[in-house]
Amino acid sequence: MEDIEWKNVHHFYKYEFVESEKIRTAIVYILDDIREEFGKPIKITSSLRNPQSNLDVGGVQNSAHLLAPDGMYSGIDFAPESGITDRDRYLIMNIIGNYTSVCRIGLYKLHFHIDIERRLPQEVLWISDTN
Repeated sequence: MEDIEWKNVHHFYKYEFVESEKIRTAIVYILDDIREEFGKPIKITSSLRNPQSNLDVGGVQNSAHLLAPDGMYSGIDFAPESGITDRDRYLIMNIIGNYTSVCRIGLYKLHFHIDIERRLPQEVLWISDTN
């Protein structure tokens, strides 16, 4: 597993990710690129979760927000810092679509979800009116 060169991450800090040493490198760079192309600040609303907090927020049992068998994770929820508009949804979904390594995209009322977990079902898009 390649280490993250935090000096090359322009829009996020290591402390913004729970247990940053366990996050998959590629998802950090993808998120940084999304932020760059979007052109407005975005905040991470969820990264690594423990099993109980995952249950508490309605996460699935094999969530990408949990540690995989290899001890790593890639589930990231994020939102524009100023709130999410329909235009933001459109722009961010188009940007995410450029990344073939993103396996799942979640579009929610208040945030987005992306991950790169190939061990989980691929190319699933879900849209929800809930958080």
